Amino acid sequence: LEFRRVLFRSDYLINYPYGCAEQMTSQAFPLLYFKDMGLLTGRFEDRANAVDMFIQTAVDNLCKQQLDDGTFALWAGETESGGDYLSNYVSHFLLEANRLGYDVPQDALDKVTQRLGAIDVQGQGGRLDRRKQNVELPDSAYILYLRALAGKPDLQ
Repeated sequence: LEFRRVLFRSDYLINYPYGCAEQMTSQAFPLLYFKDMGLLTGRFEDRANAVDMFIQTAVDNLCKQQLDDGTFALWAGETESGGDYLSNYVSHFLLEANRLGYDVPQDALDKVTQRLGAIDVQGQGGRLDRRKQNVELPDSAYILYLRALAGKPDLQ
């Protein structure tokens, strides 16, 4: 019974009808681990390639919504950022997808890394100022985590 619930929920994810950046990320993010789960149980082997194609399509579509400053538009064709929460969430997905071997363009990763402050324009190490309340970055712990995930931890 539990196996059928997992299959139903994965089908629901894949067929979710909305296409904003948050929903695309929410559809594809759990599927990053679906193949590993399938290989461990031996039950999803026939879906592994379809899952890979779905994830890669999500990566490609999200990268098309990345703006020059490394943020992400909520909808395709928009020229304004969907905000820090959305950009951090999509960045997290792209970093994980890259780590797991999906083809994430290097320029997209570079923009993510620069936006997170892990490198500045001159390529120097970034720093999250901890002397303040970090009011300007309410999710600063998440930023630090994403920097580490990007291979550029804040060591200062």
